[in-house]
Parts: sequence; structure tokens; C-alpha cells
Amino acid sequence: VTTEFQADRVSQCWFSGEIVLGSFESEIEIEPGLNVPTGLVRATIINCVIGHNAAIRDVDLLSRCVIGAGATVIGCGQVSGSGSTSFGNGYAMPLGVETGGRDVAIYAEIDVPVAEAIALAGGNTELLSAYSDAVKGYVERATSTYCIISPGTVVRHTAKVQDVYVGEGSVIDGATCVSHSTLLSNSDERAVIDSGAAVNHSVVQWGCHVSTMALVDHSVLTEHSHVERHGKVTDSLVGPNSGVAEGEVTASLLGPFVGFHHQALLIASLWPEGKGN
Repeated sequence: VTTEFQADRVSQCWFSGEIVLGSFESEIEIEPGLNVPTGLVRATIINCVIGHNAAIRDVDLLSRCVIGAGATVIGCGQVSGSGSTSFGNGYAMPLGVETGGRDVAIYAEIDVPVAEAIALAGGNTELLSAYSDAVKGYVERATSTYCIISPGTVVRHTAKVQDVYVGEGSVIDGATCVSHSTLLSNSDERAVIDSGAAVNHSVVQWGCHVSTMALVDHSVLTEHSHVERHGKVTDSLVGPNSGVAEGEVTASLLGPFVGFHHQALLIASLWPEGKGN
């Protein structure tokens, strides 16, 4: 613990393994106008690093996590790292051909032009080999033995958060499951997963919102896109400022500024230009 550690900010917790605790001496806002003291209350904590003025309350299991300063983890079931994860990086999406053949390996900052170039590379073995090597190097650098909850993050009322890199300012609130994924975020462009949504083996970039029972699986949501109202995105990349609601997108490359708000299917499609409905 730090020299400023205050033991009275830790209550009804069980510890195991190696634990590093910061100092807890302030309050944190968990709802507009509702503040609680920072510290640890009613949690099982195993092999974790918890930063200054984080608030950990009512967590069944917090294991192999690095919790940043000022982060909030409240009312969750399991928040954990499995021991080795690349946070969804490296998975190969079968864009344009559902059974494979145009596979595009993902990394956290991938965008539409890169995905389009690789999906349409065809017999350009030199480009495909160079891209494969670059992604493998990225995955090696991104692999961790811990779940990462960055400073200023909010994780609340979610049953399972496992092997996730949760970027600064992200919000996970009332989701069903978030696992093996990367959330890129900052205080101005928050990544948000809430209202019964599930995100697995995916990348969610800056300003994205996954909500209202939506499912994102083995996919990439590029900046300021959203999936809502039971929308389902699988093995696909959704371009910036696009929205998927109610329908299904599978094995597709969807460009920017696309509206998708009815019961519909988009399967094995390449639409990198976007700008449509």
C-alpha cells in the first residue's frame, strides 16, 4: 500500500495473492448528484493493482485486474483477467465471404481503408504477408496477463467483464457480458456499452455506443458508430458514424454514414463507400 493508505476506506473485503492498493481519500460521483467515498467495500479481490481514489463496491470477484485512478467498479459479478489475453486483437474476420477467403486480421485502431485494402488484396501475397506480420507484432505487444480498467472508467451492474482493455472514460453499465475485447475511449469520446448489450472478441472504438440488447461478436465498430435495439453484428467491420438497429450484419465491411434501422440482413457484403440506408 502507499504511505497515504487509509485502512478505514476498506471494509468487508477478502484478499488473496499479490495486491497493490493506492490511497483513498476523496469521493467519486456515481450518479448525478450522488457521491460515495472512494475505497473498497464488499469485494473479493485476487492479484490486483488498484489505483488512487478508485471505488470498488459489491463485486463478487475482482481478479487479475489493473484498476486505474478514479475508476469505478460497482455491483458486478466477475471482473477478471484469465492470465493471457490480446483483448480481441488478431482475430481474422471473413469479410465479404462468410466461409472465409478474404480474412482480415483486426487490431484496435483498424479503419475502413485498411480493411478494404486487405479484403480486396486478392493475390497480392506481398501485401498480405506484410500485413500479417504487422498484426502479429501488434498482438504480441498488446498481450497481457491482466484485465485493464483505465483511469476514470465506469463499470457497473454487469455480470461478466473478462479479458478486456477498457480505455479511459469508458462506460460499461448494465451490460450482460463484455469479454476478450478492446474499448478505445477518452473523456470527450466515450465508448459506452449498456442496457443489456453484449460485446465479445471485438474492438469498440472512440465514441461508439452498444445498447438495448444489441450483440457485437468478433467484430470492429469504428469511431462514433452504434448498435442498438437487438441489432446483431458478427464477423464484420462497421464504418464511422454508421448505425445498426434491429437487423443483422454478418461477414461484411460496412462503410461510413450508413443507416440500418429495420429488420434486415446484410450478409457477406463489401460496402466500403458507405453513405446509404
